[in-house]
Amino acid sequence: MLIDLLSGLFDLLQLLIGAVFTLTYMPAASMYPLMTMKYFQGTVSQAGLIEAIYSTAICGVVAVLMPITRQYDIRLHQKLAKLTEQPDK
Repeated sequence: MLIDLLSGLFDLLQLLIGAVFTLTYMPAASMYPLMTMKYFQGTVSQAGLIEAIYSTAICGVVAVLMPITRQYDIRLHQKLAKLTEQPDK
């Protein structure tokens, strides 16, 4: 019972952190093509290339971090299970 509550709260915290990160970082990421064309005097195709490189890099980072966070999540659930175990009488 308690482990389900703590697990749910941890999942909600992860969701909120992800939402805040998305709302703060994604507007800056959408400026890459504009910076490429205006500041660096690039062309439309160069801006598209930069966007493709950025997207590929983000996918690579996610592919690397997913197994790491999964292992952390498993260990956290194991620790929560130990904390909520009822002692034998």
